[in-house]
Amino acid sequence: MAKISRGRLNTPIGIVRKITTRTKTGAVKVTDSVMVQTWCELLPISTRDFVAGHAAGSSIDAKMHVDMATDIKASDELQVLDGSGFVYEVLGIMPVARDNKKIVVCRTKINS
Repeated sequence: MAKISRGRLNTPIGIVRKITTRTKTGAVKVTDSVMVQTWCELLPISTRDFVAGHAAGSSIDAKMHVDMATDIKASDELQVLDGSGFVYEVLGIMPVARDNKKIVVCRTKINS
């Protein structure tokens, strides 16, 4: 595989992280905060990924490449900033140091 080309990272995303703070009364308050805005390459989901996700009791709705230096955690959410309004929950992150990228597997966030 060739190293990831910066020109292929063409979709803007925001990495949303939950921040826990305390109010003046001592109550715990959790807020969502966009930590950083970066670029990714959205990839089509293969049939194998789709079937494997359903077999594991989950759904895989998005797969993306991000730069290796991107600070992303499994507890983060990814908000697509291209006007579509999609928000994804991170299911898994696989670093590929040889190609200088991370492969992030996500599912669509369901608001509850």
